[in-house]
Amino acid sequence: MKISIKDKILVCVLDAPERGNAFSLIDAETLSAALKKAGKDKNVLGLLLTAQGRLFCAGGDLGDYGRMKSAAQGKTVNRKITAALEALAVWPKPTACVVLGDCFGGGVELISAFDRVFCVPEAMLGLWQRRVALSFGWGGGARLENRLGLKRLRGLALEARTFSAYEARDIGLVDDVVLLTQALVVAEEWIEKTAALPSAPVAGLKGFVASVEKKLFEKLWWNPEHRSVLMGRRKSTRT
Repeated sequence: MKISIKDKILVCVLDAPERGNAFSLIDAETLSAALKKAGKDKNVLGLLLTAQGRLFCAGGDLGDYGRMKSAAQGKTVNRKITAALEALAVWPKPTACVVLGDCFGGGVELISAFDRVFCVPEAMLGLWQRRVALSFGWGGGARLENRLGLKRLRGLALEARTFSAYEARDIGLVDDVVLLTQALVVAEEWIEKTAALPSAPVAGLKGFVASVEKKLFEKLWWNPEHRSVLMGRRKSTRT
């Protein structure tokens, strides 16, 4: 995975098209380090993930897993990847993903960790975990349940079929289908627009569930950004 800063956006690129941009432990560790560093940088507005090649992400690196000598090794790797994606899902800045090619299995779990998922019309997606005799392994099941609903998720997981970008949008797996020539620009504009809003509520809203509504609201009440908005309104009513 290549990491760079472009126009105040942390850009992450899956750069191993020869292996289908399979998401590996090295990728997860690179992502985790970038999140920690950029999360402390007030100049960084958000994160954008994309990929090189025809495949956006083929899932986990089956070659790496196949060379392991015990089940314990694979479980350890998967736990570390899960931790990286969970950190991404609650990262306190806007995150967007641009799916520029086909995305299967673990790749779908990867994109489920983003706030906004843009997809080109040519891409195909599939919950292929069952095809390799597995279930969700990177925390994607819970995130996908939030996106799709439990009944639909169960059905898609059992069928392990492939569906188009437009069907993925219609069921909520991706948020927008955008032409290839426009996708990156649209994603960057979304990050910039979203980052321009007050940042204090972001972390809480990303982890929002109904049971914490009152606690979150009262925790945010009178924070510096909230007070700034109130003071601005007060001044406007005096003029």
